[in-house]
Amino acid sequence: MSLYGRKKARRGLLLLLVLSLLLTLAVPVSVGAAAIEAPDANAYFTESETLFQDYAPGILRPDQGTIQLTMRIDKDFEQFGNDWDYVFKVSPTKEIGNTLMGIYVPARPERGLAFILRDGVNTQKALDTTFTYTPGQRINVAITWGTELRLYVNGVLKQSAPMAGPIRSDLLPYRFEVDKSEPFHTEALKISTRALSAAELTVSPGIVFTGDADTSLLAVNGLKEIEHRRTNWHRTIGYHSLTPVGRPEKSVFTEGAPVITPFVALNMSDSSKSYQVKIKANNADGEPVMEKEITVLSQSDRRYHIHEIALPELAGRGYYNLQTTVSYEGQLLTTWDTGIAVLPANDASSPDGQLADYYGTYLLDDFDPAILKGMNVKTTRSPFRWRIVEPVKGAFDWEKTDAYVAKAREAGMDILGTLGYLPQWAGIPSPPEIQAKSDLAKRPERWLPRDLQEWANYVYQTVSRYKDDVKVWEIYNEVNFHPPADPSAFPGSTELYAQMLRIAYQEAKRADPDALISTSGFSDSDAADSQMPLQLLEDQYAEGYFDVFNLHAYGGTAKTDIWIDKLKEKRPGVPYWMSEHMWYTLFNKKAREFKTIEWFAMFLERGYDRFINMGLMDVFFSRFTMTPNADFQVVAAFQNQIRKADRYLGKYTFAASDNFTIRHYFRRADGTYLSMLGSAIGEYAIEASGGIMQVTDIYGQTVPVTTENGKTVFRVKSTAYIISSQPLELTKTTLLGEVPLHTNESFEEVLGDPAMGLQGVIPTGWIFRDKLNPNDTQAKIILSQTARTGNYSMELTSGGGGRVYVFEDTELHKPGKYRLTAYFKRLAGDSSLKAYTFFYDRSPSVNNTKDGYLADISDTEFVPLIFDFEVPVTPTVKQSIGFGIYSGAGKVLLDDISLTYVGEIGSVVVPNQIVDAKKEYLDLTTAMNQTYTDETAGDGQGGWADLGTDNLGATDFKTGKRAVGGVPFDIKDRSAPVSVATLGGVIRPNIPARIKGIPVGKALAKVGFLYTAMYVDAAKGAKLGEFILHYDDGTTATHELLNKVNINDWYVPGIDPAVPIGEKVITHATGERALFVSVFDNPQPNKIIQSIDIVSNKNSILFILAATGEKP
Repeated sequence: MSLYGRKKARRGLLLLLVLSLLLTLAVPVSVGAAAIEAPDANAYFTESETLFQDYAPGILRPDQGTIQLTMRIDKDFEQFGNDWDYVFKVSPTKEIGNTLMGIYVPARPERGLAFILRDGVNTQKALDTTFTYTPGQRINVAITWGTELRLYVNGVLKQSAPMAGPIRSDLLPYRFEVDKSEPFHTEALKISTRALSAAELTVSPGIVFTGDADTSLLAVNGLKEIEHRRTNWHRTIGYHSLTPVGRPEKSVFTEGAPVITPFVALNMSDSSKSYQVKIKANNADGEPVMEKEITVLSQSDRRYHIHEIALPELAGRGYYNLQTTVSYEGQLLTTWDTGIAVLPANDASSPDGQLADYYGTYLLDDFDPAILKGMNVKTTRSPFRWRIVEPVKGAFDWEKTDAYVAKAREAGMDILGTLGYLPQWAGIPSPPEIQAKSDLAKRPERWLPRDLQEWANYVYQTVSRYKDDVKVWEIYNEVNFHPPADPSAFPGSTELYAQMLRIAYQEAKRADPDALISTSGFSDSDAADSQMPLQLLEDQYAEGYFDVFNLHAYGGTAKTDIWIDKLKEKRPGVPYWMSEHMWYTLFNKKAREFKTIEWFAMFLERGYDRFINMGLMDVFFSRFTMTPNADFQVVAAFQNQIRKADRYLGKYTFAASDNFTIRHYFRRADGTYLSMLGSAIGEYAIEASGGIMQVTDIYGQTVPVTTENGKTVFRVKSTAYIISSQPLELTKTTLLGEVPLHTNESFEEVLGDPAMGLQGVIPTGWIFRDKLNPNDTQAKIILSQTARTGNYSMELTSGGGGRVYVFEDTELHKPGKYRLTAYFKRLAGDSSLKAYTFFYDRSPSVNNTKDGYLADISDTEFVPLIFDFEVPVTPTVKQSIGFGIYSGAGKVLLDDISLTYVGEIGSVVVPNQIVDAKKEYLDLTTAMNQTYTDETAGDGQGGWADLGTDNLGATDFKTGKRAVGGVPFDIKDRSAPVSVATLGGVIRPNIPARIKGIPVGKALAKVGFLYTAMYVDAAKGAKLGEFILHYDDGTTATHELLNKVNINDWYVPGIDPAVPIGEKVITHATGERALFVSVFDNPQPNKIIQSIDIVSNKNSILFILAATGEKP
């Protein structure tokens, strides 16, 4: 038997030595060169005291295999059910579900031991609902996969399920994990690359696992002795792999530090292997900043090696999206879409101010705290769950909380510890009527304690143990989710919670007189009890038994302002915290980034002492790639600025200040001033004075500053931070581009916490009108999860008392023809039910409403209401658009609204070719190689087609998000570094004739293209070029551009009358030119389009301006 692994003890010293060695040997790699490899990779994982981690490639076989574990569970099975407790877990690299493969005990109401496996299409699960064991005694659990999933306990087959297919290899990450602490106490692990039969399994927990010809990993003696082994499968196929490594601490850097991206290689074959790694990087605005190709050589030594590829091109602060492909002998093996954050370095010459502690975030158990330490995060929040620290009555287990506290304190972070989440043994099951209202209420941690003395002992023991490290304790979480409101968090009364708060206060102070006690974080959800926070401020309830007042204001400050006003009246001087928030309800990334900073500023303005984010995973980092999203860079840039501020001073007032929801300014500790300016409407040019010293953008990057007529001028795209010697005087603001006509068209961006129910969750930007007729008691508007697209729609109900509708303001900037579109579906009601849409112009000279109606509402599918109307003159004030029930009794769903400009009055209105609500703008930045303009013909410097003044930039062409030829496009701004993909021909042979690999990564039913051509030399019907769609399964589809069919030379007088023109533009000197649009009906709408190629037949010069897809 051939062994290539060696036994080793994983100890902290070895970990440090290995990491040091890896970093020392990782050197910059030039284009085309071979990457330098690190010879030892035994411990390339985020350090964890409670998890065993190892490599997945080469150990886990995608099509079949076996995992055997020896474990010891000390608590009885009834103590489970509060969470999904995994003993073995593999997370996928792409968004197909949170778990690729796992063994776990599920949360209630589901019961048993489960084995789950996802292959990229199907989810397969074997659940043993009879799972039992003797607490404190070892058991062997085994799973096999192949023709079916099988789950064994001590060699006995407990459950099986069919297996649809193998795991897609590109979904397999670089690592897996095993929980070696409470509750499973895993002692041994054996993984095989064959689905073993029952007779081949180790049945008795008392028998030590041994390896054989199919064993890829053996970990015994408390998972301390590890052998990696070469198996028959490895030999047969000559196994080798190169896998991207997803680690948060290997994707977050501080400016000035070396930037790298790591890979793990394993070569079990008999010869060395050479891989080609291509990396393209775009900045946060989608603009290309780097493209390189690296050769990675993998030696045939049957060991894991880490290759850290240097990316010095990304050393400057900012956020970068990486599209990485790995190929072997011309065959694409995997694609990898990741993020890199390069954080602003701390300006050590400027002291930190009193607001340095304002921002906090949750530190997860398996995250390296150095990531947060680098951005000076001083506060974290973590539950010290009763069910974790005292799983068995009287037997405290501090392993996990000790590890967490040590990690957080080492990073210099203060901890807000949450007390609550009781174990099953300490609880009284909630009554059936309570459990029926919420699945969360079924979990024992949400029950009431059976004995308040046991509660007191838990509080005292926990605070005593951590009195030197944790100084603020929060008593329960969102306790106002209680009867008669939603009982998801606490099934007791306000009086009972007040009693528990009083006991906790007394016991915590007895354990640590310096401890501070916080109220529960009160939720502002409409589903929660909004009176409970006010009642607890009365003497007969809390009687002063708290030092911090705590809120979870997912809906903003409208409701919580009342609570804070009452707090200031009853308990003046008591600090108040916002200890939980994350924008997981916003799917528009740019909107989410802006809202993040807007809310930081809003709560600072209202005097909150702390603002603590949740969402470290999913919002700030991708749980699939384990690399940062742009949101993390945004928060780091904010913290880099606010840490220097001493106090909030106020908000600026200036012309157009209503368009800037962020216009706050602060005094810094060094005596200078920090101003924050931000608008969600669009990019602004700002003219200001005040001794401006520095301007940075929302990502922390420097914004150019110029001087015009003695005034400082800079641009604000989303949000900017300005450091100045004096408060700013804002003398002029100019909007660059057009204001969007509507927002949140599919109701996907919401305020509130949907995780706690949809009651009170509202879509941002929309106003409800369901109370026009007080006699119509049935009239109601709520969010619904039955949607045409996305996650949400609006549900509107009328009892027949008149109109029920939603509306939002808009602002039209030019006369013309416009189109309102909305999709309705009937849930209840008869033929008298009529839906409608309206446009309301408030201009004094107009002041009228234009309505469109839909009487035939389907009860089986969403149907469109399309209403065209004309606006003869530019309105002088804001207008409104609305949608809802016009008459009749019943209930409808509303989704996917849009307002679009469709042309000048008198023009022919082109029907929609792509549904606006299902549009998916495609980013062609990586393909773009020219600008709209060109100064000098034939100078080889390019611009359009290097033909001088005959270019698109010399026309009245409009950029931005708008419809052309019935297709919504996002057209690059004129100021963009590149704005068009130009493909050459005989006239311009120096311009590429083929552009490959434009990333898509989505399934699309249609794809629309905006393009034109010059110097066409082809017969009618001849092919000028084509778009080639590459699917993720290796197949392709082609959309051809045929002369005088769907494209023509752009010179309007020569265009064939049969060719549909998307839009005409007028040049400044030589007349009209034309742009063309065509829409490709994708024959494979459910396949992922990996990328698109554009190819020219060289019989013209082609210009591709934009592309938009339609979701299936």
